[in-house]
Amino acid sequence: MKTLAVIDRFSDLNTAVILVESMHKQFVVKKDQLPTGAKPQDYLDVEVADESLQILGINTVETTKRKKNIHEKMEKLRAKNSAVSRRRR
Repeated sequence: MKTLAVIDRFSDLNTAVILVESMHKQFVVKKDQLPTGAKPQDYLDVEVADESLQILGINTVETTKRKKNIHEKMEKLRAKNSAVSRRRR
């Protein structure tokens, strides 16, 4: 099954934790199995068959979209917190 996954974190010098959110599964892979330049919070196109994960590549469109969404939410939160701080003075 082809789907999206995210690199959650690097757990030590040689492994990465990959989350396949749509399947509620976690995989631990060797970092050398990742595409060159892959880093935590990058989204990957993957294929899951049985209990094995095949990484097809970095999905730069999804990665950019998710990072932009997070950035926008953080900006709204900062603006809201700033307004609350000003009212308390």
